[in-house]
Amino acid sequence: FISMNVSAGNIGLAMNATHYIHFFLSITKSQIKKINGFFEDKKLFNPRGKIFLDKSGQIMLENSKKQYFNLNAYNQNGHGINTIYNFQYGNIFLNEIDNFGYLSKRKNKYLKFPSYKYGMPSSSFSFKYKRPSLKNMTTETLKNLINGKSSSSLKTAVKVVKILNASFKSNELKGLTCNLSNLNKKKKFPWA
Repeated sequence: FISMNVSAGNIGLAMNATHYIHFFLSITKSQIKKINGFFEDKKLFNPRGKIFLDKSGQIMLENSKKQYFNLNAYNQNGHGINTIYNFQYGNIFLNEIDNFGYLSKRKNKYLKFPSYKYGMPSSSFSFKYKRPSLKNMTTETLKNLINGKSSSSLKTAVKVVKILNASFKSNELKGLTCNLSNLNKKKKFPWA
């Protein structure tokens, strides 16, 4: 696994980004080493109420295994959520609004060629998938939580919030690369 790239409509870099960052942490199981945030200044509408302010822009992460996460959710992006998972010789594309996927993999006899030969013959297929309803996802999550089978932990949730904190710090420093140390733990964020 090389990278996870999310290109989305204006989904909010705190509220919806948390789910994608959490998923990246879950599948890579590695420490985040580098964090960059580039946020737009525009105030966004937040369906949870006027007291919550979220940001649009971009968050980039790199972990200790040199795996990358990139979320592009600028204000001008008005439609969709598309995620691409890149591997050494292939990728998986998911259109999360239309529940459509596409998988492409370099054919085995061409695996010996270097990465700059990116246009080698491949095998590919497309597929549709069914997204569970919000009601079913919530019911399943609550059942798992009650039964002690949560898919997340408090430790992971805290790590996600620290990553968001570092991305805000990076943005304040004009996109300078930050890490998870020396964060302002007392700062109150407008999305909290």
